[in-house]
Amino acid sequence: MTSDLEISTDPQKNINIFASAGSGKTYLLITRICRLLLTGVEPQQILAITFTRKSAAEMKQRLYDRLASWVLMDDAALSDELTHMGETANHDVLAHARELYEKCLFSEQTIRMSTFHSFCEDIIRAFPLESELPTAFELTEQTQQYINQAWQQLLHLSEKNQALAAAMEQLYDQFYGLDNARKALLCFLAARNAWLVLSQGQSKPAEFGYQSLLARLGELEPDDEAWLYQAECRACLDKSMRLLIDNRTPKHAELGAKIADFLARGECSNEEIFARLKPLFLTAKDSARDFKINAQWRAELDDADYQHLITTHQRLCAELLAVLNQRKHSQLLANNQAWYVAGELFVRQYQKVKAQHGVIDFDDLEWETYRLLQAEDNVLWIQYKLGQKIRHFLVDEFQDTSAIQWQLLKPLIESSQEQQINTAASLFLVGDSKQSIYRFRGANPEIQQLVADWSQRNLASQQLSNDHSWRSSAAIIDFVNDVFSSPALQQRVLGFRPHSVEHTSLWGWVKILPLLAYPEQQDKEYFRNPLTTARAANTHTPYYNEGRQIGQEIQALITQRTPIYAGGKYRPVRYQDMLILVATRAHIEDLKQGLISCDVPLFGHDKNKLLDYLEIQDMVALLGILIDPYDDQKLCHVLRSPLFAVTDQDLISIKQIDSPVWMEKLSQLSTMLEDDHPLRSAYTCLADWQAMADQLPVHDLMNRIFTQLHVLKRYRSICKAEDGPQIVARLQQFLQQCLALDSGRYSSIERFLTQLREINPDAHMQADQNSDYVEIMTVHGAKGLEAPVVILADCGPSDGRSDPYWTEIDWPADSDTPQHMMLAYAEKSLSDRGKDYLQSIQPSTDEDVNLMYVAITRAKQILIVSGAQSARGGKQHWHKEICSALGIEQDEVYFKQTSAVPALADEHYSAQTLTPSVDFAADLFIPLDRPVDAEHNPSEPTVASQDGIIVHKILECLATAEMEDQALLNRLALDCQLRPDHTRFSQLKQQALRCMQDETIATVFTLNDQQQAYNEIAIAHNQSVHVIDRLIVDREQAWIIDFKTQQQVDLNNIEHECEKFSDQLERYRAAVRSLYPTLSIRSSLVFTSIPLLIDVAG
Repeated sequence: MTSDLEISTDPQKNINIFASAGSGKTYLLITRICRLLLTGVEPQQILAITFTRKSAAEMKQRLYDRLASWVLMDDAALSDELTHMGETANHDVLAHARELYEKCLFSEQTIRMSTFHSFCEDIIRAFPLESELPTAFELTEQTQQYINQAWQQLLHLSEKNQALAAAMEQLYDQFYGLDNARKALLCFLAARNAWLVLSQGQSKPAEFGYQSLLARLGELEPDDEAWLYQAECRACLDKSMRLLIDNRTPKHAELGAKIADFLARGECSNEEIFARLKPLFLTAKDSARDFKINAQWRAELDDADYQHLITTHQRLCAELLAVLNQRKHSQLLANNQAWYVAGELFVRQYQKVKAQHGVIDFDDLEWETYRLLQAEDNVLWIQYKLGQKIRHFLVDEFQDTSAIQWQLLKPLIESSQEQQINTAASLFLVGDSKQSIYRFRGANPEIQQLVADWSQRNLASQQLSNDHSWRSSAAIIDFVNDVFSSPALQQRVLGFRPHSVEHTSLWGWVKILPLLAYPEQQDKEYFRNPLTTARAANTHTPYYNEGRQIGQEIQALITQRTPIYAGGKYRPVRYQDMLILVATRAHIEDLKQGLISCDVPLFGHDKNKLLDYLEIQDMVALLGILIDPYDDQKLCHVLRSPLFAVTDQDLISIKQIDSPVWMEKLSQLSTMLEDDHPLRSAYTCLADWQAMADQLPVHDLMNRIFTQLHVLKRYRSICKAEDGPQIVARLQQFLQQCLALDSGRYSSIERFLTQLREINPDAHMQADQNSDYVEIMTVHGAKGLEAPVVILADCGPSDGRSDPYWTEIDWPADSDTPQHMMLAYAEKSLSDRGKDYLQSIQPSTDEDVNLMYVAITRAKQILIVSGAQSARGGKQHWHKEICSALGIEQDEVYFKQTSAVPALADEHYSAQTLTPSVDFAADLFIPLDRPVDAEHNPSEPTVASQDGIIVHKILECLATAEMEDQALLNRLALDCQLRPDHTRFSQLKQQALRCMQDETIATVFTLNDQQQAYNEIAIAHNQSVHVIDRLIVDREQAWIIDFKTQQQVDLNNIEHECEKFSDQLERYRAAVRSLYPTLSIRSSLVFTSIPLLIDVAG
């Protein structure tokens, strides 16, 4: 019977797989690639696409690991694996399988495993003339500085362009200021690809966009003859006023008095009537106010008066709501019309700025590729231009595909299927609509089903599903089935089917903690002296309390030595086995403070900016003082920082020097101090660096400072052990920014600091693999991760959507282009038609429920759910939905585990402990005169190593054809970036010619049909990279040749010279053996000055 694995990975079939979390999607994709290679498909004919660099790297690593393992397997094990995949395992197939690793590793055009954007970049670089992008563009991820420049140009343009000025004024007035107007336009900029597709070919794109939206929403004309504005309405109000004033209830009497005040004003404009009556009859949330008559008053009123009061109130509310809805609708249309005008020009300015700087962003890659592929003639030409004929398409995480990505991929797939080539083309798509959580990036989960149906009609593809979890315990999967099979949630999640589990015996449990009550508010401390009193931590928020509750649960897991299955046995849990997930970052800081109060070691993926951190502010202050020595505040900042770590008493000593400028004070004081005094050392360094500031590029200057002061070690010495990796990572990122900004040009310090402040990139976070800590991150950041213990935090009521404006794109999954694009904002400000329209274009799946599914399925053994009540209450939230699905109350503890607690494999196991934290103290700083082990930096290439490269290249060239000296020199400059002087080149060429005349050495360059040679090949082995001059491989032997150009070599000392290089050759042999474990290894040295080839045995 054919298994699902055999069917889904069959290279002859087109397959669409809907695979749930933990079901092995990547395993299937890698197996599919392996089977393609086994059937003889060339590596360059395979394209595997995913959505992140991390996923692409993991995919590539897993493929090469699989192929490498086949080389080392015996026949029986390899035969079993191939048979399990669905391949026939005969002698020839086994031999072919073992050759695939080398074939893929050394293929000039290997398997393309990349992100969508990387693939788009390859296409665009192959079409520099057809593309509208700069011919030598640079791809950038840091776009903020270009956005800022485009914004400034847009504002300047509004002074000359009346239409733009009117649009900006509309946005300014309606969105309460320029900052909010900019936020709205940034939404347009973020959705520019959809806009470019929508308005493609239109001479007046902004007008076209508005007319399209107007046709969809329609207009609502104001009704100037409405009853609200008629004399009859005033008469009704007059009667109601008299009845209300006569009432003894203060609330009704107050309403009557306000109506009387309105009537006393006499005739009013329609605008004034609406403005004065609206707050009387409608709430701040634009709903009708309640109007109740108590029993006592009702008994005093006759029926006619009672009906008059009720009817008048209801009619007034209805009239006011109708007018309000019309105004909101007109405002919605006017806002969007202005948004189209200003947004379209904003996009133009942004594209212009990037073109001036020669850079593009990721959206440009998608748009240009889409545009190129719209011309049918381009499809085959693109494949030819790329130097490969892509025949096999594999896409992972297909549920994250956007409409434009599918539109650029579709013509390539169609083209590959239509071409009549020896091998059939194939398509393999795998994804899970339940894990679609990137709608804000344009992902549409409905595309997956649409493409599955399209490929079934056009490519005879098969649609398969896989809901079998290889990740989680039965406790987790039972919980998933119980929650998402409930009627309330099943209709909100697309395509959920009950999951099965592979590891039925894996122990685990699920616990739902009670929803924490909102704490009583404490009196705030409004005034404090910031010089003497630190800001007190807010320990009275519900989320701080929740963090403490989670911290107590974590410490209980550690204390109780909770079993975790790892490496084939159960061991006690560690902090690093735990992952805390939150849906948003709104309350993450309060949660972290609560966790820290319970002594939980944390690693958080903060979204802080680089300049937010003190160590980076130290670097910025240092650069500032180098270009402005008279900035006393920056000087004190630098001196007191870990760079120099001077004391308060040292600063007082500087202050006492009689001089108006602190740098001059420091200069005078330094002459009075001992050579090893920190202030003297500081002045010497600063003076030297100031002299270099105008001569060296920023990166070179900072690199010298980092080396001279051992900056990384200094900062590591004063921080807590768990903070060290983060501080070092951020300092290294600062160095990278010094080189990256301004495209690595020789930027001045002033220009660098200006650009850095404009961009202010997100700070890099780096985990220390040797530390034991709990990670806390968002669910979006955890996509693709898993952990033995997962804690869902902040599952209580949320404050709703945080962004005030966003773009809604109406791009149906079955449409080639978007239908409309609209600026959306708070529901309260939208008309009924606007609300209905937004509701109509929402996807059939609920992304919030998808997010909850992704979060739960990260857990392997243990899941804990926690939440806290908010001040505003809230409607639906994860804690409430989970409890409702399980039929439990939110104030009770839910606990369910599978089987008994397993015994630990090693009862003498001692849990890992963190390195003790180091408190700040001045004497922990490393003095400038104290030697510090500098970081290892590779030295510059020696003359000997350069000579070896030159001789090797000359030998390689002469072995193929005679070449003139100038041609050889040009080849050296091109291939090796070396330009030796004429005398040196002549000497080395003579050495090479003598080598070629030696019959033994000549065999190094005379290959037979079965031999393949690799020059300057780099092999990674044992955490080192070994560069071998020449490697010759055939079916039986791998031959290592290393060229030596030493002049002081003769036959009398040759054995001694060989002995000097024996360790180096042994490392080379070990590295080559890791690639070719079945081949014999030969290693030889070629001494070019003698010349002589001599074998060196292992």
